[in-house]
Amino acid sequence: MTRPTPKTVPWDRDFWANAERGVLSAQRCDDCGRLQHYPKPVCSECLGANIRFEALSGRGEVYSFTTVRRPELPEFEAEAPYTVVDVLLDEGIRFLSRLADEQDAPGLKLGDKLTTVFKPVGDGTKHLPYFVKVRD
Repeated sequence: MTRPTPKTVPWDRDFWANAERGVLSAQRCDDCGRLQHYPKPVCSECLGANIRFEALSGRGEVYSFTTVRRPELPEFEAEAPYTVVDVLLDEGIRFLSRLADEQDAPGLKLGDKLTTVFKPVGDGTKHLPYFVKVRD
């Protein structure tokens, strides 16, 4: 079964365009300065509509993680087990994604340094950010 391609909505088009170019991005509110992810039509802090996407470093550390052994959706069964990571980015926001390489999962611990890579998904028209462990 093929993994579904994420759908695009008006307020996340720039996120996907940036991902296509290999750039991790998040919305910045020009009214209050808040940085937010997931993309939303308004700022989740002040409800301001003056939001724009800005490039992020793509670097951070493991805040939390879990291994999915039995996915809820059948489209993901062939990929199990896989590791979902909650990454605290250097910019101070958290970003939920997956490890790009499950060989990074054994021994993964809180605080490990990660960086972003992008992989095509579904029909190949979208690229999702994944994370890989930074080697010392």
